[in-house]
Amino acid sequence: MKKTSAYHFEKITPHNQKAALEVYHQNLDYFALTAEIPSLASVAQDRAACPPRLDPEQKHFFLVTFEKRPMAVVDLLTGYPEDTSGYLGLLLIAEHRQGHGQKILAQLEDWLQDQGFQRLELGVLEHNTPALAFWTAQGFHPCGKSSVLLNQQSYSVIKFAKNLADKKTTSLWQ
Repeated sequence: MKKTSAYHFEKITPHNQKAALEVYHQNLDYFALTAEIPSLASVAQDRAACPPRLDPEQKHFFLVTFEKRPMAVVDLLTGYPEDTSGYLGLLLIAEHRQGHGQKILAQLEDWLQDQGFQRLELGVLEHNTPALAFWTAQGFHPCGKSSVLLNQQSYSVIKFAKNLADKKTTSLWQ
């Protein structure tokens, strides 16, 4: 991201996964939708999860801090599902309704565009009403449906996509 940004992105590792877990714990309403109880094991599982045949270098699992506080967890895949796309698998925000999600998303979009990606895709659990409203407000459009298996149960997912506008050059890694 921009060096002037107040948001700092760092890869989640065993060293900082407890801070990531703090963000997970601020999103218990989301986890209740899938009957998941956030734990260090679930953070590690999310960190390791990767679609088949995707180069692990294309997975970016970040802890985002703001004023040195854990503020978000981001799971971003680049060059997936298409070479010119990014896929946002997870965006969890610690402090809701403060503008952090919108600002972090804008930085991700800038960086993706600078790297030559033309589209950002994501999936939202069909019953996650707040997330459906957030992504629609950010300019994402429904583009299909699918299902996902979580905790041995199938859930309906609405696929969303957004074509990325031209942005000025930024750097995701500081």
